[in-house]
Amino acid sequence: MYLQTVMFANFIPMVSKGRVKRIRPYVYNENAPLEKKLETDAQLSFYSGHTTNAFASAVFFSTTFSHYYPNSRWKPYVWAGSLSLASMVGYLRFEAGKHFPTDILVGAVVGSTIGFFIPYLHQEKKSARGTELSFSSLQNVGFHLRFKF
Repeated sequence: MYLQTVMFANFIPMVSKGRVKRIRPYVYNENAPLEKKLETDAQLSFYSGHTTNAFASAVFFSTTFSHYYPNSRWKPYVWAGSLSLASMVGYLRFEAGKHFPTDILVGAVVGSTIGFFIPYLHQEKKSARGTELSFSSLQNVGFHLRFKF
């Protein structure tokens, strides 16, 4: 499941960056070297892939921890710690001049969504006829397998 989370968290921002071509904030800094401003990477600001990965990992970890240990007294600490670390990644990307706040915010929302829905899609559901395991991709695009036993 984590491999799927990381794959989606890397693929989706990569597609967005290739289509949007938003200029990074450091390009507007007159002290930045011209050769740095002319690189292809200077047009890949929207939205933050690092923040997407950080939030996808944080929410994935916290969600799966909460499912495995529903009565744990550590759940609030796990959530707070993982989201704090993910937020730090976004803050550091802003401070480095790599992203605008909106890039980071969108990355956090997209990453959190991915980190929540991948475990949700793999969650066992109890039915009247036994256990049902459902495996599908986001928005049911691709393939869908369902086993009942």
